[in-house]
Amino acid sequence: MKQKTNKMLIFTSLAAYFTYFIHGIGASILGQYKPEFAAAWDAKPLADGTLDVSMVVSVIAALGLGRLISLPFSGPLSDKYGRKLSGIIGVLCYVAYFFGMANSTSMAMGYAFAVIGGIANSFLDTCVSPTCMEIYVSYKDYNWMMDFTEKMLEKICLDVNGTTEVKVGENTINFKTPFKRITMLDAIKEHTGIDISGMDEAQLREVCKKIGVEVDETMGKGKIIDEIFGEKCEGHYIQPTFIPDYPIEMSPLTKRHRNNPELTERFELMVNGKELANAYSELNDPLDQEERFKEQMRLADKGDDEAMIIDQDFLRALQYGMPPTSGIGIGIDRLVMLMTGQTTIQEVLFFPQMRPEKVVKKDAAAKYMELGIAEDWVPVIQKAGYNTVADMKDVNPQKLHQDICGINKKYKLELTNPSVNDVTEWIQKI
Repeated sequence: MKQKTNKMLIFTSLAAYFTYFIHGIGASILGQYKPEFAAAWDAKPLADGTLDVSMVVSVIAALGLGRLISLPFSGPLSDKYGRKLSGIIGVLCYVAYFFGMANSTSMAMGYAFAVIGGIANSFLDTCVSPTCMEIYVSYKDYNWMMDFTEKMLEKICLDVNGTTEVKVGENTINFKTPFKRITMLDAIKEHTGIDISGMDEAQLREVCKKIGVEVDETMGKGKIIDEIFGEKCEGHYIQPTFIPDYPIEMSPLTKRHRNNPELTERFELMVNGKELANAYSELNDPLDQEERFKEQMRLADKGDDEAMIIDQDFLRALQYGMPPTSGIGIGIDRLVMLMTGQTTIQEVLFFPQMRPEKVVKKDAAAKYMELGIAEDWVPVIQKAGYNTVADMKDVNPQKLHQDICGINKKYKLELTNPSVNDVTEWIQKI
């Protein structure tokens, strides 16, 4: 019960923080538009003079496994001059994480909040998080998202524990801001002593041989770098640490870095040696995105089963025009595990209650044998649904004979079939 209460507190704190953000920052941004435009969206003034834009448009969508949902729309709203308002639902949510499905999504003038439930096997990985919360914010980038994320997590930890520190196993984790930041390439250099900047795929494979990281022929440059980081670096980051600036090969949906076109504006947040969050400056250039998709198809031809397909719907949406946007996904269950000091995610997952297994009463074989039934035939009779001798009492002998002989034939048991007279005598003895 305590873990359930803590989980609800964490989620409430997280949702409340984002709602405050929408009404505070987001509404202030909308308030800069012309009053008639805001009025057309039914935005109402709040006590502080800003505008409540939490009810703008609501979308639930699940178009397929692992696809980004981004749809052009023309809303039913119009301004006081009768002009129809249209726009773009940009990168709304990354649907189907472990076969997930968006079940709660809302967009408020460029601010999206989604909770995505999925399927994961917590027995294979004690930290895998099947529930993901996603936030998308227009006119922001990954630098802004890092600042937002660390402040939000500090607030949640204070709400739940009354302090920024929480003990998880043998580690004491401190969510006090600011969090450490180290680029992915610098992290690899720090923990392997090798600078992989500018290396091609062949050189990276040689590095893997040297440091003992296993890779296979289906892996492209991005996957190889990911393996190196996962094997040699990830587990070292116990305290909250942002890992920004991923190589472009690892991030096909992420905007190129503004200062280095070989990198992208992406970060992951590591806590207790595991990824807690993943965030981008979203790629909104349809030409660049199409080339990235084509490269993904080339990787698929090599045998990469995680490579993406060319998503024409998404490209078409980008061609309509999507504003600069930052998005983040946070593993809710892993967050709850950390905030409540649990070492395995099973302790915090809300698995539904299972229906109690129905216990079927069965007579012992000796009871059937008292009727003259051979012991080998007892499991067959029970397989046919006659779990007790009493179940056979009023049965038509021919039906019982047909049932058990059919099972004998179907499962190739090679038992000697009794005659209908034999079956009749069994029933008469009951």
